[in-house]
Amino acid sequence: MSPRAIAHHLVHALGHYARWVARRHRAVIVGTLALAAVGTALASTLPLRTEFSWLLPDDRPSVVALRELTARKPSSAVIEVGVASPSPEATRRFASDLAAAIRKALPPDLLRSVDEDDGELRRFVWSHRQMYASVEDLERARDELRGRIQKEEAKANPFLVDLDDDAPKASPSDSQKPLRHRLDEARHAALHPGFVAEEGRLRMLVVRCPFGDTEPEKGKRVLDGIAATVASLHPAGYHPQLEVGYAGDPVSAALEHDLIIRDVATSALACLALVVGVLMLAFRAPRAVLALAISLAAGCALTFGVTRLFVGHLNSSTAFLGSVVAGNGINFGVIFLARYLEERRRGETHEPSLRTAIVRTASPTLVAAAAAGMSYLSLTVTSFRGFSEFGIIAGSGMALCWAMSYLLLPALLTWFERRRPLAAAERFDLSRIAPLMRSRFMRVVPLLAVAVSTGLGIYGALKLSRDPFEDDLRTLRSRSYPTSAPGRWSRRLDAAFGRDQAGGFYLGAAKPEHVPVIVHALRAAERDVPAAQRMFGKIDALPEALPGTPEVQRHKIALLGEVTRLADKVRPNLEPGGDEARLLADLVPATPPSPIGASDLPPGLRRAFTENDGRVGLLIGVHPGPGFIGWSQKSMRRAVGLLRGLDLPDEIRRTLVVSGPEMIFVDMMAAVEHDGPRATVFSLVLVLLLLVIAFGFGRDFGITAFALFAGVLGMLGLMALGHVKLNFLSFIAVPITIGIGVDYPFNVAARLRGEDPSGRGFGRGLLQTGGAVVLCSTTTVIGYAVLLLSDTGAIRSFGMAAVLGELTCLVAGVVAVPSLLLLAGRFRRHRPVAEQPEDEALTCSSRG
Repeated sequence: MSPRAIAHHLVHALGHYARWVARRHRAVIVGTLALAAVGTALASTLPLRTEFSWLLPDDRPSVVALRELTARKPSSAVIEVGVASPSPEATRRFASDLAAAIRKALPPDLLRSVDEDDGELRRFVWSHRQMYASVEDLERARDELRGRIQKEEAKANPFLVDLDDDAPKASPSDSQKPLRHRLDEARHAALHPGFVAEEGRLRMLVVRCPFGDTEPEKGKRVLDGIAATVASLHPAGYHPQLEVGYAGDPVSAALEHDLIIRDVATSALACLALVVGVLMLAFRAPRAVLALAISLAAGCALTFGVTRLFVGHLNSSTAFLGSVVAGNGINFGVIFLARYLEERRRGETHEPSLRTAIVRTASPTLVAAAAAGMSYLSLTVTSFRGFSEFGIIAGSGMALCWAMSYLLLPALLTWFERRRPLAAAERFDLSRIAPLMRSRFMRVVPLLAVAVSTGLGIYGALKLSRDPFEDDLRTLRSRSYPTSAPGRWSRRLDAAFGRDQAGGFYLGAAKPEHVPVIVHALRAAERDVPAAQRMFGKIDALPEALPGTPEVQRHKIALLGEVTRLADKVRPNLEPGGDEARLLADLVPATPPSPIGASDLPPGLRRAFTENDGRVGLLIGVHPGPGFIGWSQKSMRRAVGLLRGLDLPDEIRRTLVVSGPEMIFVDMMAAVEHDGPRATVFSLVLVLLLLVIAFGFGRDFGITAFALFAGVLGMLGLMALGHVKLNFLSFIAVPITIGIGVDYPFNVAARLRGEDPSGRGFGRGLLQTGGAVVLCSTTTVIGYAVLLLSDTGAIRSFGMAAVLGELTCLVAGVVAVPSLLLLAGRFRRHRPVAEQPEDEALTCSSRG
């Protein structure tokens, strides 16, 4: 069958379809709206997964390790509760009452423990201070006692208190001062209450929960329970200015979750209002625009209903796709409605206008939907969920919105028309602008447009190729978090108590004997690094809580036995109450010491090292050090590199499980850097193939391909000028911009390829097709621009990149393409194609 015959049969089939949808419009409306209602119901149950681990495949090592360690750990989610008032006594009483009330209020599946004081270990260490002294200190004390006895026997004992007034008093040796200082610190720590700062005006409770940081729903339940408990205690009754605040990963996760939901609703409503407003100005047909809005809403409802069935959730990359799908998906209806109203302006009745609109626009918009769909579906070839799920949802959204544009929208127009004729907008007089197309100004525009496009593209490619990714992660986070209550309390509690309660890396060893080796490797990794620059801070491990290995403890016991025997000989010659006497009293145990094991540790500390299956001492926590910059991607990579490069025997390395939020983020960025270019190349190949099929290898292919690269690279150029760097979310804008980067130029080139630039047809074709492209681009820009209202920096960065890409591709399509065609100057010698009606806008991409 010849192409002409195929086209004839297609037109005939579309004509029959137009008559069918007009006659069955009531059934179509009822059926599609019923499906949309089902989609809405399904979409309302979509869970939102804001944790980064949901952006990675389940088989990624860091994700597998996270799941394994979460299952092994008795608790990992930590909520810090701050209590402050001008009165230290009121702060103390309320904190104590709140801790007791939380223990009673929260069920075991949400609460493991509430720590009012971290002094349990410090008091235990003080009561067993002799065993916690270092071997070097004990050996030094033994040697000094031996020396003192030898001198005493030789009548030259420097420790001897000379009762002769004429004799100078002996002072402690310098070697005793470090030991004396450490003992004084241990005594002060044991006697000083924990989690108390600001001279008693600030206290902290540490709420430990039996679930992971990746379960924000449970974290929110705990926060709600604590807030209710605080309210039930009536804080003002303790002190009028008493305040309570919360910090920790579950707190920030709950806040982020709420902010994203708010942003989703805000962006969707803003997108709807702005798009409808633009369409009202463009068409000036309120009921027709209402029909278009209803069909778009149905397409979006079906999109997210399908998402619930086949994806199952939204993540931090796909949560805001409502405005994106709406801003892109409305373009099919815009093209259809524009042609329908154009026919009505010509005096046609409803059904012939409906038929012409469907016949003339269904095929090209379907091709455009396929072209834009390719750019979205190119993301599905990646393993990074942030890309692949985005591509699935957006791609299906384009298909469903196209279907609603040619099923529900014609039926709604028919229903409105049967009640009262639809008002048609007045046609804009193109003759007002036509003289501009033949002015001297247009002789300069082509060269200027090509030069600017080329220069901006080269600048963007070079600039971002050097350092394309954002290092400052603060730009990706919530802009309101620093000034929010959780943000303020987080800074206050960190300043008062450090960052030792939560955060950092988690390691799981396979055997108890592996743990000391791992701890040693952790310390050795930064042995030559100044303390202020170290990535690793406090290490929570059983060997760190015990006074040494069994061999070391046996050696310490032997040393303490020697020290005790020597001290008995020296003590009678010391001044009662003097420094030397107090030092010996602190150093010599009252009873013979015995080895300390895990079972001897305080209950709270012992539980921290006990896994859910009863194993003890295999878990290690590594807290951030002073050199770790939590907002720097480069700092995260350095810390993760140190962990993964620990100098460990092969057996320990193979069985060691390591994870943590930073490792998840580093792996996520590695996936973006690997999968992003892959999706970009795949998208580029698909759209270039589409150009070859449409134009072949020739002038029009070259011009359109140039505009494609000018649009995409121009986006990178504008990003570089605006200091907008790529991140895990905004990278998505690159492959999908390729879809729009070919669609706008394709439509303009296809419309103008057979026109003589010196004739009226060239200017008229450019204005008509360009006008449709601009209208479609406007709705798409709105869909992306509303994302700039988001509180989350990552979403704003995607919106900014996509808007810049939309603008550069629009300029490439409506300025660069006609400019290059004018410069080519060979239109009459080019083989003409089958003419289309001069006033028909061919199509616009579903992305613009």
